[in-house]
Amino acid sequence: MYDMTKIKERYWQIRLRTGKVLNIEVPKLKVLKRITKLSKVADTNNMTEEDMENLITALSIALSRNREQFKISEQWIEENININDVQDILNKYFEWVSDIQNLKN
Repeated sequence: MYDMTKIKERYWQIRLRTGKVLNIEVPKLKVLKRITKLSKVADTNNMTEEDMENLITALSIALSRNREQFKISEQWIEENININDVQDILNKYFEWVSDIQNLKN
């Protein structure tokens, strides 16, 4: 019998510029699909305002799913993180998700 209660929880740690450390949870499939859809940008050298808003929303969703239950709002991201960091964090997030998909429990 496969016992889902025995699955080892995995977290991705990120330290915000404020010094706060968050332990990001593995996304559920519905959340991952939404983040993936929002983070698709056709041309990173010529981003529209809608592209930037979608990236900010995607990052807010990803970072808000944390063990500390600390909400990261879109407004907070706009005020504290630049667009290059948004893209870099999302790239690292998707690398982490890919890595955990390849690990055995």
